[in-house]
Order: sequence, then C-alpha cells, then structure tokens
Amino acid sequence: MPKNTNPKLLLLPETNGCRNCGSEQRAAFCAECGQKHFTKRFTIKTALADFFSAIFSIEKGFFFTTIQTLVRPGVVVKDYVGGKTAGYFPPFRFAFIWITIYSLTLVWSGLLEMQMDQFSMDNAFVAAPSQNEMSEKVRVFIQTYFNFIGLLSLPFISLASKWVVDKNDGNLAEHFIANTYTIGIQSAFTFVVAPLFLLIPSQIHLFSSLGFLAGVIFLGLTYKDWLNYSFWSSIGRSIAANVIGTIMFILASMVIGIIIGIVWMAAIN
Repeated sequence: MPKNTNPKLLLLPETNGCRNCGSEQRAAFCAECGQKHFTKRFTIKTALADFFSAIFSIEKGFFFTTIQTLVRPGVVVKDYVGGKTAGYFPPFRFAFIWITIYSLTLVWSGLLEMQMDQFSMDNAFVAAPSQNEMSEKVRVFIQTYFNFIGLLSLPFISLASKWVVDKNDGNLAEHFIANTYTIGIQSAFTFVVAPLFLLIPSQIHLFSSLGFLAGVIFLGLTYKDWLNYSFWSSIGRSIAANVIGTIMFILASMVIGIIIGIVWMAAIN
C-alpha cells in the first residue's frame, strides 16, 4: 500500500494555549510551566530521534564529566558550586552510576569474594556456629548492597571534609558535592585498575589500599583547585578528612551492627 503522506494527518489539533496548563502560549516553550509547544503528532521517526538524542546527550555529559573530574576535579567542583553547571553530569547521579558499575564489576568478577576471603584469612578466629552464621549473613548483605555502602559513607566524609578546611571555605552542602564527585571518580579509577588484580590475585590485599589512596589524591586535588590550598596542604587535609570520615562511618556502622546483632541473637534464642 502507498505510504500516507497527508500533512494534515501528522499535525495535532490547533490550540491557542499550552497543551499542559492551558495558559496562553506564543513561544516554543510555555512561560508558566515550561511545556514544549508541539504542533506535530509523534511518529516512529520522532520517537527514535528522541530516544537516540537522550542516549547520546547523557553519554556526552557523563563522559565529559568523567574526563574533567579525572584530570581537574577541583575545577569541576569550583564550577559546579559556583553555578556553572551546564555540561556537567549531576554529582549524585554521576557517583551512583560509577559506584554501581564498579560494584557490579567487583561482584561479577569475583574480586569482592577474593577480598572477603583474604580478610577472613587475615582475621581468622574460632567462632561459635551462631557467629559463623551471622558472619555469612553479613557477607551476603555486603555482596548484595555493596554499591550503597560507599554512598552511605558520603555524609560522614563530607562532614569531616568541612571540619578540616578553613572556616569560610565551603559550606557542608558544597563539601557534599565535592565528595560526591570524588567518590564517583574514585570508583571510576578503581573500576579501570580492577582487572589487574585478576591477573595478580596474590596482591588482592593491596586493592582496598589503592582505592583509598585514589580517594585521598582526588579529594586533595579538589581542595587545591577549588579552595586554592598548596598541594601538600591539600593532601594533608584530604588524608585527615578521609581518615576521620571513615572512622565515624565505621563507628556508626558498628553501633548499628551491634544493635542488629543483639536483636538477631534474641530472635534465634
């Protein structure tokens, strides 16, 4: 059958107002609600165009932010907290995507299992069956929700980050943004180097240390270009922020873990 090219069939019914809120509309976008003014019906062609436009615009912003955060993290943070956000991927989405990619890589490749086995050997002890059962449940929990653990540490490291800089150098929200970008690029970096430890599994004990070192360096470089500290002052403050924040996170986790353990032990007894 011949293709129907009647232009009238491709047009939406005419309207003098916004199709969303009904207010008078004269421009491409409604001044009241922001709705785009459409005059043509959706077709397969426009749907595919919208799909690929969305995919490539996300990739452009995501990979641009990744490269910029890798080579000049402080400039990215300085721009973003200064209101120059165009072109940059939002910090929390950026971190969430990279943490998820990194975490899935660790779980699916077996690297996380290797790390936990190494930790178990380094901290071997004779435990009661109930304790072993609890340890196995903790192990499964970590493997299942590993990507969220890094995000949960963000408030603690951000708070410590605010403490270690001068009083007027960024508020808590700005330090949260800085550390969110940092944990994102830290995850991207460790994702790239992770395959090396599949080739040299005997060095798996260095993997966590390498990730921590990467976080210290990226946050230090962020302080340097964002807050204009010297290199060594930035690195020193970054070490302090990461150590203090990690300790606070571990202590908070231990308290929650003890509470859960007490409840669980009470339940099985």
